[in-house]
Amino acid sequence: MTDDRKDEHLRAQRRAVREYRRLGYEVLEQPRGDALPSFLRAFAPDLVVMKDDDQAVVEIKTRESIIGSNEFVELAKTIEAHPGWRLELISLGRRKEAAEELSRDALERLLAAGLSAYDAGQRDVALIYLVSVLDELVRDTAVRHRVKGRDRSASAVIQELAFQGIIDGETADLLDWAWQRRHAIVHGQADAESLSRTEIAQVAAACREVQAAMRLEAA
Repeated sequence: MTDDRKDEHLRAQRRAVREYRRLGYEVLEQPRGDALPSFLRAFAPDLVVMKDDDQAVVEIKTRESIIGSNEFVELAKTIEAHPGWRLELISLGRRKEAAEELSRDALERLLAAGLSAYDAGQRDVALIYLVSVLDELVRDTAVRHRVKGRDRSASAVIQELAFQGIIDGETADLLDWAWQRRHAIVHGQADAESLSRTEIAQVAAACREVQAAMRLEAA
């Protein structure tokens, strides 16, 4: 990991720690050994957060580091097997110089990874992962079309892209809905329900729509 990536990782971790503590969670930063529950001691999570009956492992990863990562898959399977625990993925953005270089084939590999996670029973992980891919695509599209994205929520960026006609209203609504579902899952809301296979496929299709919008000629 380069120094720039280490700094980005640390900033993302600090933001996550502040947010979880603000919400009343106990936060363990990079716990190891006896600080972890016995079923997690084979792993090295970035954060473990706990509040009442909601307990989560928080991993901060680049999108590329997840693809083909057996360790991440094993962690997801382990957490899935322990009721009351969930996995939250915080995706670090791609490097600026690579921001517009995601090919259609590369996107399809990412989407296939998300769908494979769903089919393997890791339904919440699949949604969190695909929405992280979606977030990067939305922000790359904003940069390409000179829409302000820095320090704005994904929802605000999505609405601005729709207002300017860069993505259509139906796609914007689907993106916003996916973000709301992701938010409910990662914050352990009792009424959060896993998406169906059809709904997950719709999120994947929205990723393709946003990539197509990014490739349109900027005004």
